[in-house]
Amino acid sequence: MNTAKEILRNHLNEKFDYSHRIDVEPTPSYPLHEDELNQIFRTMLFRINKKYLRKRYWMKYKPEDKFWIVGCKQGGDGRGGEKHYHLLLHSPDNQKVDVFQDFIMGFIRNAGTNQYNRKRRKIWKNTKDRFHIGNEDLDTKCLINVESVRNQTGSVRYNTRKLNPQLEGDDLFVIGVRE
Repeated sequence: MNTAKEILRNHLNEKFDYSHRIDVEPTPSYPLHEDELNQIFRTMLFRINKKYLRKRYWMKYKPEDKFWIVGCKQGGDGRGGEKHYHLLLHSPDNQKVDVFQDFIMGFIRNAGTNQYNRKRRKIWKNTKDRFHIGNEDLDTKCLINVESVRNQTGSVRYNTRKLNPQLEGDDLFVIGVRE
């Protein structure tokens, strides 16, 4: 007997292929709201579709033929853990994106200032790992992490691990496909 979560996972896994996994981890002092995240990635996906598809009517393409993102919000529910987002990028067949230029620089360009208080958001943060020695330099970590999908089933399961389909929440969202 399949649960609603398993049905959703199977649909996401079997229906579409994903090329990249994107993790967005904002800092507590500079939060990133879901509306702001949607707007940032909507702008980025518009530019990516326009750049790589180069057709005049790419907006009318089927979802299989253009770039779009499915994402899950995790954390920030009062039970520990900061609010962060896990996203999967669907790329059309035979299309490759430039990760640094299209995603990291596009995110820095669009998420540089907080739209609510106009403060400059820190995109790069210095962190310590478990093996950090006191006089070593801190590791620099970006607010966004993009890597190619090695195992699609594992990525879908990881991104939806805390998703509860029975609750009336918007923890699962799609960006770039006209609703």
